[in-house]
Amino acid sequence: MTKTKGAPVPNQAPRDVSPENAEQGDELKYQWHVTLNDTDIYVDQKRGVTASFKAQDVGEYQVKLQLMDVFGVTDEYTQDVEVS
Repeated sequence: MTKTKGAPVPNQAPRDVSPENAEQGDELKYQWHVTLNDTDIYVDQKRGVTASFKAQDVGEYQVKLQLMDVFGVTDEYTQDVEVS
């Protein structure tokens, strides 16, 4: 995925981990983590499944999403975002 410097970069959890697909009303907790050159980037996580950050610098950002269900089972998804 390629974005422009200074533009908001929305993040959406993959469809198969969205709350609509949680069985029997199980709730998922979402934890977003974004880095650029091993530096943490602030992520607005108020909406859980949908998070965003502003790309202030050009480079390859690594976006990670960690999910946890009510049983404490976790999984993680990672995607690189190139900002030019």
